[in-house]
Amino acid sequence: MDIGDKTRLEKLVGILGSDQMGERASAAAFIARMAREHKLTIVELLKQAFGSTVQAPPPRPQHKPQSNPYTNPFSQDLHEAMRRQQAYAEAERVRRHAAEMQEQARQKAARARARAQNAADEAARQSQQQGPGFGPGHELLDQLKAVSLSGVLNTWECQFANDVCERYRYDSQLSDKQLAIIRKILAKTTFARGRG
Repeated sequence: MDIGDKTRLEKLVGILGSDQMGERASAAAFIARMAREHKLTIVELLKQAFGSTVQAPPPRPQHKPQSNPYTNPFSQDLHEAMRRQQAYAEAERVRRHAAEMQEQARQKAARARARAQNAADEAARQSQQQGPGFGPGHELLDQLKAVSLSGVLNTWECQFANDVCERYRYDSQLSDKQLAIIRKILAKTTFARGRG
């Protein structure tokens, strides 16, 4: 055994007298590992390190068992594991609840979009039956320009409204397809105002 191992062993033996149970257990585990590494028993390792001066350790004082179950490290570990499991279960319950709420909100928004789209389609269909354009001049373009700032339209609809209003001055210049889209947009905003 070299001097480094002997010095380490001396320190570990000194730790065996610690008041802390964890320190004592750790020191004993290190001593046992050193003995295994040298292929000796613990007693043989101590005799080899300290010569014939090794004596049996004095008996340790017996501690009264304490009534508090949490002073036992195994009970503390069990208590900590149970506490973590309860915290995990609570976090999982909260996560599932949040996911359910998010799904309900998504479904509600999808139903509202479908209702708005149906209303817009119906209004466009009815306006097509009434003939092209809502009136002479630029009334349709004026209405489109007003609703483009309402915040109800999506990005594509806003871009379409801005492009059409910049390009054309009169309703009569619009194609049938453009008129159909404008009617849908106007019906959508009318429906949204009615709900709000």
